[in-house]
Amino acid sequence: MSSSTKPPHYATSGLVIGYALCSSLLAIINKYAITQFNYPGLLTALQYLTLALGVYLFGKLGFLHHDPFTIPIAKKFFPAALVFFLAIFTNTNLLRHANVDTFIIFRSLTPLLVALADTAFRGQPSPSNLTFFSLVVILAGAVGYVATDSGVTLTAYSWAFAYLVTITTEMVYIKHMVMSLGLNTWGFVLYNNVLSLMIAPFFWFLTGENFEVSNAINSSTGSLFEMNAFLAVSLSCVFGLLISFFGFAARKAVSATAFTVTGVVNKFLTVAINVTIWDKHASPAGLVCLLFTIIGGVLYQQSITGNGSQQRDAVVVTKQSDIESNLVGDGDLEDESEVKAVMNYEFQTSLASKARIARTSTHQIGSRVAWSRNYAAKEIKFGVDARALMLKGVEELAEAVKVTMGPKGRNVVIEQSFGAPKVTKDGVTVAKSIEFKDKVKNIGASLVKQVANATNDVAGDGTTCATVLTRAIFAEGCKSVAAGMNAMDLRRGINMAVDAVVTSLKSRARMISTSEEIAQVGTISANGEREIGELIAKAMEKVGKEGVITIADGKTLLNELEVVEGMKLDRGYISPYFITNQKNQKCELEDPLIIIHEKKISSINSIVKVLELALKKQRPLLIVAEDVESDALATLILNKLRAGIKVCAIKAPGFGENRKSGLQDLAVLTGGQVYTKVVPKGDSLRIHHELAKLDIMMKSHMWSMTLGLFLSSQ
Repeated sequence: MSSSTKPPHYATSGLVIGYALCSSLLAIINKYAITQFNYPGLLTALQYLTLALGVYLFGKLGFLHHDPFTIPIAKKFFPAALVFFLAIFTNTNLLRHANVDTFIIFRSLTPLLVALADTAFRGQPSPSNLTFFSLVVILAGAVGYVATDSGVTLTAYSWAFAYLVTITTEMVYIKHMVMSLGLNTWGFVLYNNVLSLMIAPFFWFLTGENFEVSNAINSSTGSLFEMNAFLAVSLSCVFGLLISFFGFAARKAVSATAFTVTGVVNKFLTVAINVTIWDKHASPAGLVCLLFTIIGGVLYQQSITGNGSQQRDAVVVTKQSDIESNLVGDGDLEDESEVKAVMNYEFQTSLASKARIARTSTHQIGSRVAWSRNYAAKEIKFGVDARALMLKGVEELAEAVKVTMGPKGRNVVIEQSFGAPKVTKDGVTVAKSIEFKDKVKNIGASLVKQVANATNDVAGDGTTCATVLTRAIFAEGCKSVAAGMNAMDLRRGINMAVDAVVTSLKSRARMISTSEEIAQVGTISANGEREIGELIAKAMEKVGKEGVITIADGKTLLNELEVVEGMKLDRGYISPYFITNQKNQKCELEDPLIIIHEKKISSINSIVKVLELALKKQRPLLIVAEDVESDALATLILNKLRAGIKVCAIKAPGFGENRKSGLQDLAVLTGGQVYTKVVPKGDSLRIHHELAKLDIMMKSHMWSMTLGLFLSSQ
């Protein structure tokens, strides 16, 4: 007994195409044969006989191989043969009483029932949304066809519904038989037609066709002896042989639903041929509904499912064949329970192996995708071409930036992804907003951006001038290298020139000392706004060179200057839950109580008394310590969220002696005292001073939240 193997993809495509062509032509040929030979039972029996003899003779001659006909296999195959016979018998009688179009419309309805049967009995996934839509389209087209069919009769549509039920059962059930018995293709054809030929006489007697054939033989008249009938029957038998081969082979190669959809799609060809050469087709409206139904069948997508069931059935075929060999051979497996146990074990082992292979393949594919994403291919360029593209990027960026140069520079409008366009005269802002599609050009632009950013970080101004100088140096450098100058000698020359220029600038520089001079510089930076320049001069006069000046949007139409005297701590709040101003991401405490402690605070008992005092006096609370963690931090957050106490904890700046010195300075400023010992468990901190105002601000552009802490007293 041979086990079934899955054919390669090109062979599968050939089998499906062969089945589609034979099925399309056979419908018209059978329609013509039944009109010339008006004995449907005998016609199908002759087809079965032709197929059985053809397979047997070609097998004897060595042109094909089929499995031997045995009684045990025949018993198992008999239900499938009965279903197949009923499908062919109802098909023939449908063509006898209705036209080809009616046969096609009911043939196209099979996905409706096959989809349900596949889901319920074959373990296929439920139809997708597109599949469900296609089923609705098929049903709507069928209803429209029936409504426009002027030749509708009870007999014709009775056979049509009988054919629909049997062909659906045949599609689903025979698929199971094909994959479970382990027969090869011609073995299936032999078993199917021999058993169907045995079934045929019973239906002759049930339908009374045996009397019609007997009368025709006795009278020597009727279509039984006409040449046209003989040719039509012969052609039908030949195509029956072909479709049996392609049909069974396609059933083994694809899922039941895929097989059904193939039958629906090939009806396009049947309709075209029928309309062209046959005069018994439907009305134009009926043809439109018919094509509508076939289009719905094309949209049907459940055919792509079923790979899992095919693999499962293929495993079952192999395992069942092995077990049957054991039963016939040495008799190791004595009862059915042992057979099922072995099948179940081997089936699960095979599935587990396939699952491991699938997981490994998925992991490899994922790794390759990640590698291709993280390690994209690099384009390598050398020499003049590389320098030319980089220079082009430098020049285009410098052209956009240079218009902002000087006190009378012009504004640049920059598009933003969100919000209104940005109008600016700042060279570094313009440079940062420029990106090129060409990667090499973008490299040149990035070099200029680095220069502008470095200038902005060190000097805070002159970014446009730095950009223009970079462009000139890069352009002249490219010319020199192209002319043959050594690049390293050129670099040394540039460094010497930089030293000379810096020395000259220092000798010619004039230090700014008065407020009027500072106001002049501020006015130039503010695009000539004298009022803003004077505010900058006043701020510089108040805070000095080491002071911090921040700019914020005001709530009025006037420009205002607010000076806060105090000190800055390079630390911020430990937890974002301490924020009081969500819009500005600030923690602002007005007239708080302040605790300064050098060590860590982790116990709840250490801060309970302090929280009670803050709650009693309705005052905010600020804790400055090495760290506030664990239960102590959780207690502060809970009191902030639930009790409404404004509280904030920050880490003391610095390390070791520097931290102690900084805390001493803070204590001097606030008039308090620094605790330098660990607070004993059960003890609490004491407050010695009350401060007037505390303002904690965050620079949001930094990932590690660097906060400026300003302290002042009234």
